[in-house]
Amino acid sequence: MNSKQIVSNLSAFIDKHLVEDLILDYQEIKRHHFLEEYEHAINKSGKFVQTVFQILEYIRTGNVVTKPNHNEISKHLKNDTQLDETIRMTIPRSAKAIYDIRSKRGAAHKSDYVSPNIIDSEYVISTCDWILAEFLRLFHDDNVKEISVIVNSLVEKKLPIIEEFEEDVIVLSDISKKDQCLVILYHHHPKMVTTRNLSKWTNSSSQLVYKNIKKAVNDKWVYKKDNKCTLTKLGIKKVEEIISKCESL
Repeated sequence: MNSKQIVSNLSAFIDKHLVEDLILDYQEIKRHHFLEEYEHAINKSGKFVQTVFQILEYIRTGNVVTKPNHNEISKHLKNDTQLDETIRMTIPRSAKAIYDIRSKRGAAHKSDYVSPNIIDSEYVISTCDWILAEFLRLFHDDNVKEISVIVNSLVEKKLPIIEEFEEDVIVLSDISKKDQCLVILYHHHPKMVTTRNLSKWTNSSSQLVYKNIKKAVNDKWVYKKDNKCTLTKLGIKKVEEIISKCESL
């Protein structure tokens, strides 16, 4: 299930635009964290928290507020005993904890004492994971195992140099066959892609794909198991460089 399907399902209970914002905010945080850009990941969590409180207020009142007051919303939620305990208490407290990390650990403001690091970012990421999983649990029909798979698959790579047509993928930029393979793996990450599809989508022979992937594996850009491949963290950074060059042309 992709993010569009999740938005469609959750929108039956939550304002669609708020759900879209939540997913986009979440994806941005995860992307920066995965690329070890911890300060950016923590900073982006502020928007995620704002959207969370907008959703909580929408669940309570059916209204979309543009500037949610965290304390006021938390107060009203606490007193609304008709709502699920997670909505009333746990999610607001978790969201506030994220905001405290962002505001007081140097991500949003310069600090002489402490700077954002991997531990802070890991805390923010895991808490965002939990909040999103709880929304899915409360307003989605899937079981816990399926929800975990959904959450882990939400970091989609949207590339202007990639276009999809049903089951086919086309790389629109004039780059090498090797780079095309890497860009396609980036687009599908974290899902694994078969070498057969890489051959089909890059219009390359299986021998050429094998050669390119073998080199990428040696460079530690790609992890390969049997006939399936995915990018490593180094591979993601490499593709970010490729995309940057394409955009500057």
